Amino acid sequence: MKKYVFTLMCAAAALLAACDQPAGEETGSGIIVTGGTTLAVAADQTTTTLAFSAEAAWTAAIESGAEWLLEVTPASGEAGDQTLTLNFTANETEAVRTATVRLASGEDAVTVTVTQQGKENEGGEDQPTGGAMVKELFLSESNRMLFTTDAQGRVTRCEQRISRGEEYFSYFDEFVYGENQMVWTSYRSDNGDKTVSTCAMEDGRLMTIDEQDGDRCYYTYNADGTMASFGTVDANNQPVENYAFAWTDGNLTSIYEAYTGFEWTIEYGEETSGIVNIDPEFFLLGDLDGELSRFLLTGKASRTLPTSCTVKFSDEEGDTLTYSYDYEFGSNQAISKIRLSAAVGYDEFGDQMVIELKY
Repeated sequence: MKKYVFTLMCAAAALLAACDQPAGEETGSGIIVTGGTTLAVAADQTTTTLAFSAEAAWTAAIESGAEWLLEVTPASGEAGDQTLTLNFTANETEAVRTATVRLASGEDAVTVTVTQQGKENEGGEDQPTGGAMVKELFLSESNRMLFTTDAQGRVTRCEQRISRGEEYFSYFDEFVYGENQMVWTSYRSDNGDKTVSTCAMEDGRLMTIDEQDGDRCYYTYNADGTMASFGTVDANNQPVENYAFAWTDGNLTSIYEAYTGFEWTIEYGEETSGIVNIDPEFFLLGDLDGELSRFLLTGKASRTLPTSCTVKFSDEEGDTLTYSYDYEFGSNQAISKIRLSAAVGYDEFGDQMVIELKY
């Protein structure tokens, strides 16, 4: 799974940077599907691609969902690496829908499932109440993040648009929700590789994430619904990371990572975000490696907004760096701007980064 590594010591750069790990592969002996056998697409998408390799001549056919999955081309070919184009209609309903494509080569066959998210609710009784839904985080003309949210207030797509000189591309995270599970697909617009993770959920909270490389992320929760710990083990069940979370009066006041010795200490004011579809605190504190708190998928968020955070980089050295946060609010009583100070050494932002929130 692509992992956005957000730490306090590089908070300003974090919203700029993401790193892709090699996509996993799923195989049916003579057929190897790149990126897994689940494709997740947005409601307004009308085309996507499917990459695989076959050891012999092959065919591709729509098994189910032909009423909206219109065409798979080419429908046959010779042995070797292949890229199919799937054409389909936009989903004008709010319901998630699925279709399947069967790849066959000799005696081998693989079924690929295409899941299309439902259309975003644009208003009316089904909209979440009691807060605003962010549509964009704007850092600069060359860096912005766009969010698509469903009728239940859940983010279904996050697109980070980046431009560097003459280079333009986007990072995508897409989420398809089912009963007690979620499929998380990540990819970059100029790269055909996709990574797909299967997430087990309970009461709207992540419990485990199974990644294509064999790693597993796991979560535990306190009795009040806040996150107690987050960790990762590799394919051999060896620990990779382990974060412990401490809460005071409904706010996340410290985070400790056992293997690096990094520790975050957070202080809070009395202001609240007024936002219901993302957690701005985890965009500031840093999205932990492979972890999805910024999309409100890991239990209750902090009661109020952070005003500062001090990060200690290791137990041995004891070096620290403190960040401070200041907020402006719009007429909807939700955050309109965030100023993050003390993030030094980043040319685009200087010593202060300003994030504008659009609704």
